[in-house]
Amino acid sequence: MRTPALAAVLLAASVLGSPALAAAPRGSAAGTGTAVAARAGKPPSLFVNGYSIETSAPPAIVNGRTLVPVRAVAEALGAAVSWEPTKRAVTLTRRGHTVILAIDDAVAFVDGRPVALDTPATIIAGRTMVPLRFLSQVFGAEVTWDDSAREVRVRLVETRDGLTPEEVLRRSDAAHQAVSSYRFHGGYSVEVTAEAAGAPYDVLGASTTVTLSGAVQGEETYLRIDAWDSETGAVGPLELFRDAAGAWVRADGVWLPSEEAGQILQGNGGNNPSADLQRGIVPIFEEDAVIGGRRHYVIRFLCKGEDLLGPEAVYAGTSGAAPGDDLAAAAEEAVREMSRRLELRAYIDAETFLVSRVEVGAEARIAAGDVRGSARLRYEVRYSDFGAVIAMPRPGAGDGAPPDTGSSLGL
Repeated sequence: MRTPALAAVLLAASVLGSPALAAAPRGSAAGTGTAVAARAGKPPSLFVNGYSIETSAPPAIVNGRTLVPVRAVAEALGAAVSWEPTKRAVTLTRRGHTVILAIDDAVAFVDGRPVALDTPATIIAGRTMVPLRFLSQVFGAEVTWDDSAREVRVRLVETRDGLTPEEVLRRSDAAHQAVSSYRFHGGYSVEVTAEAAGAPYDVLGASTTVTLSGAVQGEETYLRIDAWDSETGAVGPLELFRDAAGAWVRADGVWLPSEEAGQILQGNGGNNPSADLQRGIVPIFEEDAVIGGRRHYVIRFLCKGEDLLGPEAVYAGTSGAAPGDDLAAAAEEAVREMSRRLELRAYIDAETFLVSRVEVGAEARIAAGDVRGSARLRYEVRYSDFGAVIAMPRPGAGDGAPPDTGSSLGL
């Protein structure tokens, strides 16, 4: 099994250079879920702004009203969700507005004002379910029901400078197509905490921090990786380079050809840091930000990371556990949950439409036997020097393949 730090290096390197994690591609509202939803006896499917939303439990029809898992819809609409167990109430906040719904209470509170509900929030199969139409309308969205397809459709339309988030993204994509070089610098961390019977549980390599930096110019990509974790200490530096001729890795001052380095750098989105943003789902505006004295649009996405996040990103070398045991299985489930709740924020210059910064965050809980814990992922990368002539480390003419065995990153 890979060491936790190197597993994190692999994960971080996979996303560096493209400011998003892989997600369901944007396209038709129906997607692959329509046929499934339309079959007789299947629960309703949920779409927000044309994007299929994966929920921890399917929408339910109760007394003619659609109830949905609160977190999935609220987060898709850009609201933060918190649960108050003593009051059995869920609190939603979005842009200065607060909504409180108590379980089985026919009165909700919107910014402190009581509002009657024809169907109260309830708990179904352990999930907090809330009336969709009320929730959506509170946040200014429209709700429609397609009975033949058994689809619930929520639409929230917001603009900045007359542009929707999708239009900003299209302009950003075009702006990046016009430049062929940029620098990037970022960081990545995974933290795992756990306890058993109220006492701290020994989690080896529970903290991992990775620093990444590099540049893209034409067909050339350079990436430097420095990592540290609480089990093995410092790892690296590791340097990767890729151009039209091949890919190399440099360790201990020696460049060696490496197919694995090429595979890692291949995911850098080409010369377009905005390319993978097209694969985010439900882009929504947040409040504008000022970076370096320039106004930036801030667009928040939901992203799916199942194809990128592996169980080792959460597993982190837990003492006494091995792949296949209960704790490893619980970690894998936590990764799937974290993937469903992955959030990405892109900061796009309001004048040039170039991406200046990307932030990714997710967290999930782990439970196996008497062990309880959580995993948190944080990632940030900043982009600069678009269109500049960039000098980067690269292999020399004498850096060929090593004799006989080839080379590997050893990840």
